[in-house]
Amino acid sequence: MDIFVLEKVVKELKEIVIGAIVREIYGLPDNTVAIKLNKKEGDIYLILSASSQFSRIYLDNELSFKSIKTPFSNTLNMHLENSKLALIEQVPSERIVEFIFEKFTLWREVEKRRLVVEIMGKHSNIILCKEDTIIDSIKHIDSTKSRVRQILPGLPYTYPPHREVPPFNHLEDYVRPVEITIEEFLIKNITGITPLTIEEICVRANLNKNNKMASLTPKELDALKDAIRSFRISLGKIRPVVYLDKDGNPESYYIFPLSFKTNNYEEYEFATSACARYYDWIIPHLFLENRKKSIIKGINTEIEALEQKREELVREFSNLKDPEKWKLYGDILLTYSSQITIGEGKFLIGWEGEKIEIPLDPNKTPIENAQEYYQKYKKEKREKEVIPELISEVDKKIEALRERLKEIENISTLEELENKKAEKEKDSSLPYLVYDFKGYRIWVGKNAKSNELITFKLSSPSDIWFHAKGYSGSHVILRTNGKALEYIPNDVILECARLAVEHSKARTGTKVPVDYTYRRNVRSAGKKRGNVFYTNYKTIIV
Repeated sequence: MDIFVLEKVVKELKEIVIGAIVREIYGLPDNTVAIKLNKKEGDIYLILSASSQFSRIYLDNELSFKSIKTPFSNTLNMHLENSKLALIEQVPSERIVEFIFEKFTLWREVEKRRLVVEIMGKHSNIILCKEDTIIDSIKHIDSTKSRVRQILPGLPYTYPPHREVPPFNHLEDYVRPVEITIEEFLIKNITGITPLTIEEICVRANLNKNNKMASLTPKELDALKDAIRSFRISLGKIRPVVYLDKDGNPESYYIFPLSFKTNNYEEYEFATSACARYYDWIIPHLFLENRKKSIIKGINTEIEALEQKREELVREFSNLKDPEKWKLYGDILLTYSSQITIGEGKFLIGWEGEKIEIPLDPNKTPIENAQEYYQKYKKEKREKEVIPELISEVDKKIEALRERLKEIENISTLEELENKKAEKEKDSSLPYLVYDFKGYRIWVGKNAKSNELITFKLSSPSDIWFHAKGYSGSHVILRTNGKALEYIPNDVILECARLAVEHSKARTGTKVPVDYTYRRNVRSAGKKRGNVFYTNYKTIIV
């Protein structure tokens, strides 16, 4: 907030809200509070913000955000509720505004509180004091953040270090051909000047803000002096405006029309009304865009991980050989086991017109070698069946995420975003997740407490318990309604195992082992919630 805008806002506040009674203080996002003031005409909100990007003070008829309870807003309510706003003062040539609140104690003594708002970009703060002692602040500044000035409860309040600047009423007298740019000269000599004001003065002087003062001709130096005088005169002719973009939304605001702005604008009677119009649009808009960017980034990260997983699955599937080969090896070894000497490393045989060489483990019998090949056959045959299903599941997830991406990109209000969030979390009011798959109910724990709940308190001994082997993650419970494991379809077992991987730290991996067993075989492993040991389990690779 520009120092010249702030001066006009403070002047209006003195005329509008001095004598108003504090009803309640609300916390708002981004280091902001709203003080609900009651006047004869009704209620109005005094908005005070220590936002790094949009530090500001103004009045508003409504809140553009849902209020939140914060420790600082609670402290303000404790000290300021039902008090009277008695005095508002701006520290000369500084963007520091002090609000003095008064109320009677039980002993009919006047008790005062001082609320100091420092508008200083990323160093902005809001500080509540009793006389000169800090009660609390919206930002706590200790010695690790500033060696010069600490802002902590119990410390004496002192103003920020003061920078000596020329009086603005005579700034033109300080215009000299020095080795700094016009922009640097204005920033150095006007505390709290903003780019809009710098641009306005330079346009009036018909000079580039990046020109060195030393390079200016005497005529150009005079033009700069005249521009400063002209700007100062305009400060006495207040016509607050809000400039609009091509879509009719606020783009910027000032206390009078600017020479270099050509786009449409709205005029307001009060500077604080122009502030409300601008900030009520720009802050929710930027907040929405930042929230959307964060969500979109998260979705894109998920999509990238899934696409990588898909590539690995496709590569793994393409590398699989025909598993029937291993079955053939097993069949041959069983058939000719009596002809194979233990200790041999291979077995050669003619088979259907071809010579076949079967590698052997010399430490195992022919029967044991055959069993090894049968196990390999079962494993690869299973992988041949499972991997396409996994690829299909990954494709469905990617498609669902891309649909969600489109939905998020098309959202235009915070209310829409919150509604989408509410839709997504509609079923998450339970302490665990619930899935339905082919007529079976599946529970997935959300955390350690939830894992313990579904495993030891809600499930039945005949239910099936799943967990990603060697990874921390959710317990998964398949509700069987008493049906034996051998009668549960393979694709249901696979879906439960997939959920166990998805809700574990192995979610981006491939070929993740998942153990599963009857819930009656699972026991608590001690005091740490969610830890278990289990027996009589099987393992499936996902």
